[in-house]
Amino acid sequence: MRLNSKRFISKEDATLAIVLIFSAVIVFLRPLRFLLDAAYEIESRYGLDLIPALTVLTAVLAFHEHRKRLWARMEKLELEIEVGKERARSVELERCIGFAEALAESRDEQTLERSLWEHLPNFVGEEAWLLMCKRDTWRLLFQKKPHSDPRRSVEDLEDLSRKTLDESRASGFKPLVMPEETCFPLVVGGAAVGVLGVRNAQSLTTLEHESLLMATALIALTITTIQQFQEITEEGVRDSLTGCYNRRHAVERLSGELRRASRNGTTVSILMLDLDEFKRVNDECGHAGGDRVLAKVGSQLRQTLRSTDIPCRYGGDEFLVILPETPARAAEHVARGLQRGLSALTFGSDDKIGPLTVSIGVAASAGDLGPEAMIEKADHFLFTAKRAGRNQFSTAHDLDVRATAS
Repeated sequence: MRLNSKRFISKEDATLAIVLIFSAVIVFLRPLRFLLDAAYEIESRYGLDLIPALTVLTAVLAFHEHRKRLWARMEKLELEIEVGKERARSVELERCIGFAEALAESRDEQTLERSLWEHLPNFVGEEAWLLMCKRDTWRLLFQKKPHSDPRRSVEDLEDLSRKTLDESRASGFKPLVMPEETCFPLVVGGAAVGVLGVRNAQSLTTLEHESLLMATALIALTITTIQQFQEITEEGVRDSLTGCYNRRHAVERLSGELRRASRNGTTVSILMLDLDEFKRVNDECGHAGGDRVLAKVGSQLRQTLRSTDIPCRYGGDEFLVILPETPARAAEHVARGLQRGLSALTFGSDDKIGPLTVSIGVAASAGDLGPEAMIEKADHFLFTAKRAGRNQFSTAHDLDVRATAS
């Protein structure tokens, strides 16, 4: 019959165990007295110290058993610690694998941004930010902060990123450790593609720090792949005459910027530009003259606007300019500057073209509008400017149309 593996006497039965031992001593008292008497007789007959020797031997055996139990407990504890470490490594490995799979599916900056927001918080803790860099143009892809703290401006993060790359270049782009923040350069093949800033990174465990370094390497490789893919496909999204992005790409980029604005609490503005009396240019100078005007306008937009702005040829003589992280008032300032710059363009010996003027509609959104609705809104203000006499811009902030001279 198989015995139950459960202990007969547990720790809660200590009193019962003491009583049982005491009872056993009483039961075997006479045999024990007989053994002791025999031991004393042997000691006196042969001159031996049998009882002290047995006492020492018993004490040594008890100490030996006690030490064996301690070693067994230590080995068990070490095994549990090692199992815990292996389990933690397994969890971190699963995080890294899941992050790598998400990054592998990132085909553009928008999908990369979604992957970062979904997975990167598992590596960086409560506060972190990430800027992507391309030809000294920076773009904020991720910024996580406690609700009680204000967000730092993109300009401040850009300055810190440049400082990180400058100071870490001499050390082989090792992380720049500061009292409250650590900045990790994102570098592939000696080329910097971004910077990841993590608050209180020193509090991370060794395993968490190793996982974070692995994550930064994965992000850097993904950014590089996306940038290379963008360069390859750049020709397919640009208008060959003006060098600006085409209409399809404009709608896609505006959709992505609106999602980012909704998530980050920022504002996106757009300008819808229409060349005044462009039909007259085509009629008097032919389509070749009209093409020269459009090419000049595209070149002026690309040279005047910020590197983060997105100039697009929307169709015919209409241009759409996307201004990320730009409130309406700042967009109005950009509209004035574009009107002045375009009116100063010259076209060589072709005097028939004359001074160029544009009408502009300005619209802004914090992500509460879709791309089509926002473009329709800008179109409405463009037609308002046209009806008011051209060479003006109109915006929702002030329905009084303002001329360039104002």
